[in-house]
Amino acid sequence: MKSFTPHVEVIRDAISHIRQYQPEGWTAFLGEPMVQDAILMRLQVIAENLANMRQIDEEKFLAMGDDSWTEIIGLRNVISHGYVTIKMKRI
Repeated sequence: MKSFTPHVEVIRDAISHIRQYQPEGWTAFLGEPMVQDAILMRLQVIAENLANMRQIDEEKFLAMGDDSWTEIIGLRNVISHGYVTIKMKRI
């Protein structure tokens, strides 16, 4: 059986990058499209790896996570397919 470990490492790395990119306050975030793009890309990476974990072992995935993990997977679809409709204030 495949391990969650490589996926968890990628997720941790993406979270670390988001923290580095995150400007001080919402006004700064909303005023920096490159930062928005970078954070959305990292959120997409997180979601993709969570989806891979769910495919590996759905029972373990559900036991380890909570509803927010599934919501993040759904966010990946919004980012990928509805990018122009994203409301940054909701991110």
